[in-house]
Amino acid sequence: MATETIFETARLRIRCHRDGDLPNLVALVGNWEVARWVSLMPYPYAEQDGRYWIELVKADHATGRPRRFAIAGNEDDRLIGGIGLDGSTGDGSTVA
Repeated sequence: MATETIFETARLRIRCHRDGDLPNLVALVGNWEVARWVSLMPYPYAEQDGRYWIELVKADHATGRPRRFAIAGNEDDRLIGGIGLDGSTGDGSTVA
């Protein structure tokens, strides 16, 4: 399974989600000011939701065609966000 850093800048690291990201993931997505902008995430966001998401992303990376990534600070590798690069509109519609 690919868990290494995919892309790194002076400040950020884009990589696969890891089990250790769970507390930060739940805290971030469990914050209404974040969740209200992410239509497909459950709210309130529980640990079981975070575990499911991390396993989904890890399985995605194991295929060799990763599409979803964690964004972490470069200094401490702490999860600060996420990004998807699959071309999805996020609402189930197709891009014209």
